[in-house]
Amino acid sequence: FNVFAAQQGPRELLVEIHDQVIEILERDKQRLSEEPEYLESQLKTLVDPHVDFKAMGRLMLGEHWKSANDEQRERFTAEFRSMLARIYGKSIALYDGQKLEFLPFVPGKKGNLARVESKVNKADGTGLPIDFRLRFKESDGWKIFDITVDGISLIKNYKSSFQREIAQVGLDGLLENIAKRGNKKKAEQAADKAAQ
Repeated sequence: FNVFAAQQGPRELLVEIHDQVIEILERDKQRLSEEPEYLESQLKTLVDPHVDFKAMGRLMLGEHWKSANDEQRERFTAEFRSMLARIYGKSIALYDGQKLEFLPFVPGKKGNLARVESKVNKADGTGLPIDFRLRFKESDGWKIFDITVDGISLIKNYKSSFQREIAQVGLDGLLENIAKRGNKKKAEQAADKAAQ
């Protein structure tokens, strides 16, 4: 069975998502500057369906994911999703015409796993490497489960941070802390908007 013949390929999926996000950034510049939450909502609509947040949770939390109950898993997934939307939303909001160039995709040994390499072409002519790792499932198609920026894996970075935090305050404490950080960011955004 050839998964590439049955579904859109991983590179094509990423190019399509990228093009849709760029269209919003270019078309809605004024609205994006006035409403930071607008970009977050657009990213949730365009990007979230193509991200495997549960796989990310399993990889980041490891044994803690296995021992977590369903409510804790769902809460972690929701809080982590919101945190990523804020982080990547801020980075994407800095968009100033840079182009993300997707390199030719070469399938790996396992047909259900893919790594798609790309780079952001900066004004000075250098490129910032961004690699996407995706997994294919019959029921979901291709979904992103890790992003590596300039050699730093999102999963590995947060895994070490979350593991340290869990050791100090437990899984419920980690969930509370992620939620508090999110609420603080939302309050700061609201204050910034009110000050304008």
